[in-house]
Amino acid sequence: MIKKITKLMALILGLVILTGAVLVYNNNRQLPPPSAAELNAALDKSIHWLLANRSQILSQKNSILIWMLSEGGHRTGDQRLQKLAAEYVQAMPVFSPWQFFFNSNSLAPLKPEHLGELPDYNLLFLYGLSCDQTLGELDIVRRQQEENFCRDNHPFGPACLTHQLMGLRFMQRRGCGPQAENVALIATIQDKIERQLTWDPRVVDVYIQRVLMLVESGAPERVKPVWLRNVLKAQLPDGGWGGFQPLIPVSASRYLGFSQKLIGLGRPTSNLHATAQGVLLLSLLTEKKARSAMDSQAAN
Repeated sequence: MIKKITKLMALILGLVILTGAVLVYNNNRQLPPPSAAELNAALDKSIHWLLANRSQILSQKNSILIWMLSEGGHRTGDQRLQKLAAEYVQAMPVFSPWQFFFNSNSLAPLKPEHLGELPDYNLLFLYGLSCDQTLGELDIVRRQQEENFCRDNHPFGPACLTHQLMGLRFMQRRGCGPQAENVALIATIQDKIERQLTWDPRVVDVYIQRVLMLVESGAPERVKPVWLRNVLKAQLPDGGWGGFQPLIPVSASRYLGFSQKLIGLGRPTSNLHATAQGVLLLSLLTEKKARSAMDSQAAN
């Protein structure tokens, strides 16, 4: 009996290892990059999802997602994105700390005692957006400017590195803190995110976020074409993205698949968190493609 159980466990372990190896191989195989037409079509489809869910988007509280839409509209000149973001910003309280996403000269107070129990990365975001000296002196903000912050504080947090990189990029844009050290740390975090993409084949929300942050932080050459194609493939029929990758159907509407917490039962459903990241990623890529085409025409 014990031998049978041992053999069964060995077989299951072998299947898991084999499946993992196949997934990692497929996640890193060589494919041609998506064309400009494919990227533009996917972007347009995602914007249609935003417009179809306009009321939901304008009522949600996560301002960085609206910043992503605003930035996408700025990069591409898409007036639909610009108008949606402008409506959201217009309805924001004047002294909301999140005004700094959209107005670097905001007069919103940023006293730590008034910010409540924000996640550590939100404090880094606000420091990077404002260069507020009081926030910059907080221990939790200083520690997020260290190479091993995520390893030491959020070892199982799949989005810790991307959040850290977002905060560092806000600091870089605004000129907060020592810039030479920031540039070096950004390069180190990019290395770590590239390794995550190489070995974590789950095409869920954080996968899109990792690809986005490599492109946004100035390292698009690190993004393998297959990763972009995986993001495009994960776009749902309604134009959005979600946080669940279906693998095996278990009923008419439920699947066994990958989630943010490794694996579980669910069904793919679009949400703003993943879709806003997809929109900004595609906006950056289409902007880059358009600029390359213009440069090529000018050279000829």
